[in-house]
Amino acid sequence: MGRPKQFERCEVTNKALLVFWQKGFLDTSLKDLEEATGVFKPALYSEFGDKVGLFLECMKYYRENYAKERLLKRDPPGWSNIEAFLKPDIFKNCEKSCFDIDVFSRDLPILERELGKPMGNGIDHIPPMIKINLEAAGVAHDKLDTLTSTIFIFYCGLSVVAKAQTNEQLINLAMEFLDSVR
Repeated sequence: MGRPKQFERCEVTNKALLVFWQKGFLDTSLKDLEEATGVFKPALYSEFGDKVGLFLECMKYYRENYAKERLLKRDPPGWSNIEAFLKPDIFKNCEKSCFDIDVFSRDLPILERELGKPMGNGIDHIPPMIKINLEAAGVAHDKLDTLTSTIFIFYCGLSVVAKAQTNEQLINLAMEFLDSVR
């Protein structure tokens, strides 16, 4: 009979997520994961299968708990949702950037090779949510697609520079941008 599990899956996933977020998939070692989670390799593999399985679980956990696009789903839709989506202050005790954008700009080819199948880009669902909010805000129909793309591209860029800027600088930048497109 095996030993009982000595850890909470959710807690381990959150701790592993923060390591993957900082280092990326390729640069995160099993030793890094063991140190961050306090769980040794055999137990991690028993619970998640392998490093890829743990990473995929972290992606799922991120989307359920941290992903900023959930702010675009709030009622009522409109500019306030887009403003909240662009503000970097939502990230508490973790990286200021978007995990999905970090992953897909840095790790996608490696992960697809490891999985043996394409993963998609993981962020295609965001522009339609931006568009819904713009429509609700009364943006003219002929400007919707351009403004949706502009906000999405700005968000991706903001996520990249977030690692080198303070929250205050990023909030000011995001608000200046929003003022220019309203």
